[in-house]
Amino acid sequence: RTGAAALAEALRRDVSARPLAFQGQEIAASVSIGIAACRSGEDLDTALAAADLALYRAKRNGRNQVVIAEAAG
Repeated sequence: RTGAAALAEALRRDVSARPLAFQGQEIAASVSIGIAACRSGEDLDTALAAADLALYRAKRNGRNQVVIAEAAG
């Protein structure tokens, strides 16, 4: 997960630092990213659902951030 989080954070920073040109104006852009691990014994749908929940948590918490899914207990 550490590698995925570092890559996602670098992507988030890069998008935030590069406004988009649109009809002669610059528009700020941002991304929210959810990350989850596909643990041994889990199927891909479970990991995708966890990543989706992390993504929506990032959006709820103000957007433009990376959130890592909490480990199932």
